[in-house]
Amino acid sequence: VSTQSTGNSRTATMTALLHKMVTRRSPSVVRSMCTASAARLSCYLDMKSPHAWLSLGPTLQIESDYNVTLDFLPYTLDFVKMGITTEHGLDNKRLPPSAHADRRARMFYATAREYAKLQGLEIRPPANLLRSRLSNLGLLFAREEGLQVEYMNRVFENGWPNGWREFDMGDVAVISQTLTDLNHSAALKFAEFAAPGGKGDQAMAQVAAEAEALGAVGVPHFVLHLGDETFSFFGREHLSLLRLKLDAKQLARREGVNPHISHAWRPKL
Repeated sequence: VSTQSTGNSRTATMTALLHKMVTRRSPSVVRSMCTASAARLSCYLDMKSPHAWLSLGPTLQIESDYNVTLDFLPYTLDFVKMGITTEHGLDNKRLPPSAHADRRARMFYATAREYAKLQGLEIRPPANLLRSRLSNLGLLFAREEGLQVEYMNRVFENGWPNGWREFDMGDVAVISQTLTDLNHSAALKFAEFAAPGGKGDQAMAQVAAEAEALGAVGVPHFVLHLGDETFSFFGREHLSLLRLKLDAKQLARREGVNPHISHAWRPKL
């Protein structure tokens, strides 16, 4: 199973930047951050949402700018509950409940593509509805070894540029190979972890319950634990608000950090 990236040169540039940011947050660095930081930021994402990829860079920028421990967790969206389709059948065809719902779904991807261009990323709408259970379980599995950012970026860069036509996020062999490529020490055990009703599904259910108890209604969802206070926000548009909270506590890693960040975020190449 090949997981060779199919992105264009702009995507490769952004990928290189993300790899650089990932290097700065190696497991040993993250552990040292945990000891030094009283602030924790959890970011809940669904691997089938284009906004997960769009959120990755600016969220990592928060960790780069502020003394905060960052964690990424999976939260699976339900297309039927979201009103994107009336059912999610075996053929994965989208069946919009109304013309309005169809326009909304098309606008969702059209807008995501424009924001992706700003980041040097390419997003192509998928031909069918995506099933993200296995790829979300892969994120949870990668998290055990501090590889969640590398995992997300590898999956996204192989899937979104071709609209998931060349990378099947619902294939356990593909996800296992991705984990192997990232040198996950237990990659061969992923299939067992991902067995229906097994440890993976139980862990996912617990993560979902915790997210919903904190107010999660969609992705990306951010939860900031700041001393005795907890702040919960849905959407990338609130990243400046999160940064302002951290700035008010004087948690900037260096002088001159600007807490304001545009929703139309561009990487500093």
